[in-house]
Amino acid sequence: MIMPVFIQTLEDPDEHQWMETLYIQHEKLMLSAAAYYLPDSQYVEDVVNDSIIRLYEKADLLRTLDENALSAYIVTAVRNTAFNHLRKQQSVSRRFLYLSDYAEGALCSGENVEKTVETKDQLELVRGVINRLPEKEQGALRLKIEGGLDNDEIACIMGTTEGNVRQLISRARKHIQEAICREEVRA
Repeated sequence: MIMPVFIQTLEDPDEHQWMETLYIQHEKLMLSAAAYYLPDSQYVEDVVNDSIIRLYEKADLLRTLDENALSAYIVTAVRNTAFNHLRKQQSVSRRFLYLSDYAEGALCSGENVEKTVETKDQLELVRGVINRLPEKEQGALRLKIEGGLDNDEIACIMGTTEGNVRQLISRARKHIQEAICREEVRA
């Protein structure tokens, strides 16, 4: 990995030197933390670059930390940036797309047009409900469904307990079921 562009654009030589040294000393830590939290390795460098910007914003604080606290802060910043990256992704994961496209394709090949339309409507309803869930529930559910992560991995990413992740996913599923029930009552 080459030096992040952000560091290269710093005009103050002291700031540039300090950030470059910070990056060089912690590059492997940052890359491995990003790789740990991201299900898709193609975004690791992006997350590290975004983390560098966040770290620069806290440069005054970082300069006061001892090496252990600095390393912990860096890992936390990378973890939070990775989680934000995952949460902000607008496209549905390959798994979710595959399942929904497979279901739609299988139904379209059948003879019952009414059932096909109904199932497509339900898939759209579920996608819409997921998009309207509270941020934490949506994040946990997307990491579970789209990222294929287990509850322990999600807990690490979200900085919470595994029990809290189970509760968030359970609430999200309940909201989806309630929305489907409300829709069936209206129909």
